Amino acid sequence: MSGDLGPRRVVSNRTREPDSFYSLLLPHVLVQNIIIMKVFLLILLGILGPVIALSQHAVPDFAHVPYGPDENNWLNIYLAGGEAKTPVLVFAHANGSTADEFPASVWDDLKQAGVSAISWESVPQLKSLSDYQTCQEDFLSMLDWMAENSEKYGFDRDNLIICGRSRGTIVTWSALHADPEKFRGAYMAQGLPNGAWSLGDFTKDVTPESPAMFFAYAESPDTNDGHTPLNGIKIQKAYELNGITDRFELEHSLGKPEIFKHLVSFIQQVVDSN
Repeated sequence: MSGDLGPRRVVSNRTREPDSFYSLLLPHVLVQNIIIMKVFLLILLGILGPVIALSQHAVPDFAHVPYGPDENNWLNIYLAGGEAKTPVLVFAHANGSTADEFPASVWDDLKQAGVSAISWESVPQLKSLSDYQTCQEDFLSMLDWMAENSEKYGFDRDNLIICGRSRGTIVTWSALHADPEKFRGAYMAQGLPNGAWSLGDFTKDVTPESPAMFFAYAESPDTNDGHTPLNGIKIQKAYELNGITDRFELEHSLGKPEIFKHLVSFIQQVVDSN
């Protein structure tokens, strides 16, 4: 028969066409491809898994609650639950993001630790001095709203922690140092990037009463990224000059998926020190 690769062979007293080379090879190729694909997916998930987790958004218990008259004066509330009042983290997002984009992975860790959260909105993207000033004013208005509504939502006002990412560290900075007794501490992710220093010298805001701070950076000090740890090191030196080095920590080279990895331990540290 044309196309045969070998003679017929007898199987159980019956004859059949022999397996072709491709029919014999195909199952092995499929198995190898499946194995390769599985390995590739595992590697990909290992690399992108933390990024994907960080990009997923937490679902608030109360969404777009107004704290002021402007259309951007709203916040989302995430409640840890329980009968007792809970510490509360106030999150200020980065440029290019919104208050709706509070990372689900961060919220999961906070909730497990018994910490409630607020993600608040103002001018979503800083583009001018006017935007910066509006955000500062809105931050104060949001804090006033919190003071008036703490009982309703079970917030422990004595354990208020601020968390900002890039833009968020800029717009909360002044109030943190002007009225430090209101805050248990602040976690600054990608803190005070290069462009922000055109607004002024942030080291001058540091005083002996400044709150506990943790600066977390994805990059190393030799990065060309504007979110350089060198800016946090400037603040660290200001804390040293004011004799409060015990209130300052800085970690760099964390990678973007890990910039909040120390958040819960920092909160537990400053709350326990109360």
